[in-house]
Amino acid sequence: MQQVDVVAVRQGTWSLVGGLLVGAGWWCMIDGLGVGANFVGDPASAAAASYAWLPLLGALAAFLMINCMMWGELQDNPREPTVAGKARVFLLLALFVLIASVAGAAFIMVDKFLSHADSFQWAGVSCFVGTLLIALAAFVMRFGTLPGGSSET
Repeated sequence: MQQVDVVAVRQGTWSLVGGLLVGAGWWCMIDGLGVGANFVGDPASAAAASYAWLPLLGALAAFLMINCMMWGELQDNPREPTVAGKARVFLLLALFVLIASVAGAAFIMVDKFLSHADSFQWAGVSCFVGTLLIALAAFVMRFGTLPGGSSET
């Protein structure tokens, strides 16, 4: 009988959940803008379709930045003293991009859709919800794939 690697199964499951959240975020935004522009005929949705994907792209870039870095480099190393500083700046940049993306999606939702009573509201909400799903996926995948007892992946 073959031995099951529980850590690998847990990491694979959380990776799958993170990937599904990223896909759900993009699908949510595509649904909101597609329905608003094509089926409802909302001119605000058609106009916002040219730039509403930018917050999701920024959140996806932050998702990749957070999940592709070596977290063991955040700890001080006497042999290479500048590595920890560079890793910390990189992580702060990734978090800044993520927060800016969520703020941009909130601005698009409020300024372009919710402030106009005659516009299709779901198009703006879907941009914000999609960005939040990708932001959530970044942390779900990062903390779900950490091996037990270590900060290095």
